[in-house]
Amino acid sequence: MNAETQHIHWTASLSTELQSVDEQHQKIIESANTALDALQGDDGLAAAIPHIETLIAETRAHFAHEEQLMRNIAFPAYPEHKVQHDRLLEEITDYMLELDLEQSAEELQVLINFLKFWVVRHMSQSDTQIRDFILRPEHDLQTNAWKNHIPEAP
Repeated sequence: MNAETQHIHWTASLSTELQSVDEQHQKIIESANTALDALQGDDGLAAAIPHIETLIAETRAHFAHEEQLMRNIAFPAYPEHKVQHDRLLEEITDYMLELDLEQSAEELQVLINFLKFWVVRHMSQSDTQIRDFILRPEHDLQTNAWKNHIPEAP
């Protein structure tokens, strides 16, 4: 299976309708695809590690931004969402340790599948809940006053 067939593609179902969050999500997808390409290349793991490290750093920065947003808007599911973020970062770290130890094609494929799964699932299921909370009828959508609570992207 080539890397292009494994790429993650941005779709409307991933959109939170929050520009800074969506831009970060698109950047994370782009970085994940770059890592996938590197994993499938001739140099495999050695070429992919810098891209995976970039992806992890971007993800950490994005999670910090998103968590600030959730606190600013008093998002009721913030504690659970924060736990998801922490768990995802722990799992990525565990996969990276396994890759360091195993350095096998099987471990590479496990990481590829995991990246695809968590990126798409988390964005489409968990992050869209933030959008739904902000866009609920109680908010004044005419003035977009809720946008004042969105932190600037890092």
